[in-house]
Amino acid sequence: MLEHVSDPYKIIGETSKYLKKNACIYITEVLNHNFIYFPQSAEIDFYWNQFNQLQIDMKGHPDIGLLLGNILYNAGFNNIKKWTRTFFYDKSEPEKRLMAMNYCHTLLKSASDHLIAKKYITAEQFESTLTGGFTGQSKAMRDSMSQYRRDLE
Repeated sequence: MLEHVSDPYKIIGETSKYLKKNACIYITEVLNHNFIYFPQSAEIDFYWNQFNQLQIDMKGHPDIGLLLGNILYNAGFNNIKKWTRTFFYDKSEPEKRLMAMNYCHTLLKSASDHLIAKKYITAEQFESTLTGGFTGQSKAMRDSMSQYRRDLE
């Protein structure tokens, strides 16, 4: 959730006050520019860029995961361990790929009203993303899943 706040340094600094000495803290954060998919969709790319720009304009940080180690270090934490977790699902894992696409679809829909109200996108662009972007992606996922099930039989 740190990607939504204007001062993540303050949040983490305050958090450290409530932890026991030598306690562990686990934080999972975003790296939005790590969102890569295939086949590409101009509609999804445009929407994703506007989604991230809205976050920046609201004083958030869509790539806060890049700063997390420094934020923790500056707040006095030590023994900091960082991992980058990527998800790569292709035809070899159709269930996981469909799940990931559905998650992304839900995530992007969650900001649509705000993006439209703030004029980052139009309602038509949102519909185009659903029909030209994710619907095409979802259809490809469903087709892939159907083929996978046929291959198992």
